[in-house]
Amino acid sequence: MKISENQPGVTLKKFARGLMTTTCLTAAATAMQASTINETSVAGADFGNTFAVRNDLGAGVTEVIGAINPTSDVDWFRIDGLTAGSTFTINGVFTGGARYGIFDNANVNLVPLATNPGTMTGTVPTDGILVVQVIQNEALATYDLTLGTTAGTPEPSTFGGMALALAGGLTLRRRYKK
Repeated sequence: MKISENQPGVTLKKFARGLMTTTCLTAAATAMQASTINETSVAGADFGNTFAVRNDLGAGVTEVIGAINPTSDVDWFRIDGLTAGSTFTINGVFTGGARYGIFDNANVNLVPLATNPGTMTGTVPTDGILVVQVIQNEALATYDLTLGTTAGTPEPSTFGGMALALAGGLTLRRRYKK
């Protein structure tokens, strides 16, 4: 039996299809935002050297590559757009004697300094911003930091909408299959 526009349930089926498409597209768009930032690509080819003069790398950054010279000894940058309350992990690999620390946007240290190679794990603050400091001991050092986050449980409305779409589709299929 063919479904026509005036039969009951067609609106629900269209709604369910639209909801599932929107949910999948949103998830795909979020996953595609990952990027690598190289210090040589920022203005002046150098990250800020103090907390107050740090570079804002924006959202979606998953890797930061940089170098510290013996003159400045410090790089500061911030990554925003992270999911508040999610778990972050930053892995660092360095040459030279570099170390790094993770702060919130108010300059409060979230976890102790890590050394080479180092892994730092913590919880993303409520504003979704992490500030990273890379320091070293009077020698040229290069570093490659990778950021990973584990998102919290999706909102109940997302699960509810997907469940409604699936249930509606199955109900319609059974109804019109007879």
